[in-house]
Amino acid sequence: MSYNKRLEDRIDHYLIDNEELYKNKRLGWVGWLLNGNMCFGIYDQLLIVRLSPSLAHTLTKKKGVDVFKQAEDTRGEILAVSHRLYQDDRALQKFVDHSMKFTATLAPKEEDQWTDNLK
Repeated sequence: MSYNKRLEDRIDHYLIDNEELYKNKRLGWVGWLLNGNMCFGIYDQLLIVRLSPSLAHTLTKKKGVDVFKQAEDTRGEILAVSHRLYQDDRALQKFVDHSMKFTATLAPKEEDQWTDNLK
């Protein structure tokens, strides 16, 4: 399975000067890590974002937002967002910003650990 390369280019352009994130391409998708924690990524045509549990709970009530089923033990904080909701640049930026803000609060871990929960 391949992922949306156009979306990857849009995110890379937005993050061009950000040195805090590490991009990791694995398992047919791409993810950006912050302090070793999965922050956001692209799976097929979906934008995958890690958000605070309260924001995630609120957003799952919207059409086009679901808990990302491939992630285990995330307390519902990793969401899959449809293209319809992130196609606008400002909306994409908000998802990425919220994801970075929440992920920055998590304890650091080794960068390779994030894929263990996605197998």
